[in-house]
Amino acid sequence: GVGNSTRVNNYKAIDLHPLAGVNYYRLKQIDVDGSFTYSGIIAVNFTTESSLQLRVYPNPVADKLTLQFGSAASTYTAIVYDLQGKKVLKATGVVADINQQINSQLNKLMPGAYSVEVTGNSQKSSVLFIKK
Repeated sequence: GVGNSTRVNNYKAIDLHPLAGVNYYRLKQIDVDGSFTYSGIIAVNFTTESSLQLRVYPNPVADKLTLQFGSAASTYTAIVYDLQGKKVLKATGVVADINQQINSQLNKLMPGAYSVEVTGNSQKSSVLFIKK
């Protein structure tokens, strides 16, 4: 924020990796004395006709996950992001290749929540998963 102000200030943020389906957002305002308040929660539905039907299982995952989407004959790109939006893994190929590439690197991920975004054939979808 701008500290003490007598005029209206406008802010905006863009979620670069919304998940397919309903996403929930709220704002946290922190005052200079450290106290804070939350805004009301709003729900935004991100659906498109070009969304993949993406599933991750098991969820939570320990040492091996399976991504299920699209067809085995098409080439896709899957990117795994941490909750700060940092890219932590990337895999490209048919569904089986992507699963193999991600599983070979899964042990590099610290326990926590991640999103995986899959794109290909003019389709895109994201889903959250938990790494134990």
